[in-house]
Amino acid sequence: MPSLISLPPDYGKTVPSRGRSTSPIRSGPSIEQLRRAPSRTFIPLAIPIDIIDFPQIPHSRIALDIQISAPIFMGGATVEGAVGLTVDGGSRGRRKSAVLSIDRITVALVGIEQSGARQHMFTCLMTDLIDEAHPPPIQMARPDQPASDRLWVVMPSKTTLPFRLALPVMLGPPPFRSKKNNIKYMLSVLAEAKVDGKRIYVRKSEAVMVLTVHDPEKALVNLSNPLVVTDEIQSSHRGSLETVILTAGVHRQTWISGYPLFVDVRIQNRGSKAMRRVELQLERSIFVFAYAAPSLDRGLGDTLRLPDICEKDIIYKATCPGWQVAGGLHDQKTCGLFVPSGLVSVDAGESSSPK
Repeated sequence: MPSLISLPPDYGKTVPSRGRSTSPIRSGPSIEQLRRAPSRTFIPLAIPIDIIDFPQIPHSRIALDIQISAPIFMGGATVEGAVGLTVDGGSRGRRKSAVLSIDRITVALVGIEQSGARQHMFTCLMTDLIDEAHPPPIQMARPDQPASDRLWVVMPSKTTLPFRLALPVMLGPPPFRSKKNNIKYMLSVLAEAKVDGKRIYVRKSEAVMVLTVHDPEKALVNLSNPLVVTDEIQSSHRGSLETVILTAGVHRQTWISGYPLFVDVRIQNRGSKAMRRVELQLERSIFVFAYAAPSLDRGLGDTLRLPDICEKDIIYKATCPGWQVAGGLHDQKTCGLFVPSGLVSVDAGESSSPK
């Protein structure tokens, strides 16, 4: 059994928040309406080095799941996401005789450097999701058994707990991998609980991409007119009309071939069924003109020409893995889409204009 250290929430140095990374589609309600994400990020006095040897600690009665809002995060911004907590399978009919009590749930972002057989944790940021200042939501705690000694008796349920970690500007070295050395960042959630008075620990960890940028204020600024598109799907279910609104937006106008681009996707699921799959497609369009562009006082009038032939093909597809939006909920996430090398957008020439 690993040696896990529990610390009061007031221990450690607080990391100041420099604001959240904005998005052209982040307005409106989201999963955070269910429960507000704790805003305090701190550096613990005792670093949980046991994460290196025990990144995963399963348990039959508690299941944890991590969902992050983007595939990459930058120093000076925030790491945002949600922790899915399932107690006893989430079914009220599966209640067990042994009393299960939740003590604390913590999310940690750690940086680990490995050189041969030696491993070293060089950074650690934490935030508490459930503690004395943040009790469990009402659908999770049993109302007939109030909290005592920082313990909340919980019942079978499925709960979503949003989190937000503030990142310092200078976070550390970037992720790196070679044959003998590697540097990685891991996002880990730890649940401390008791079953009939016996303490248990449950942990779920996964790798996350975190980078330090030279000028975060400029790197995190959106375009003045970001590209945003919206589509709406309507379907009939049991005599009622259900609607799903899908919005996608990008922050930048120029992307480099051979590197990923990032698309902010927002789903407003006003139906009863869960949205289980979101697919992104990168489309190439080639416009062919039969006549040259007209000459104007300010140059060629490319915008005045209509193409005679328009060729379109899908050159790359990608999905947002592990992302599901249940019926009646709204959520947003940043998804990655790889741009194949050798692609280029060319200004309208005499006869063609690939984009």
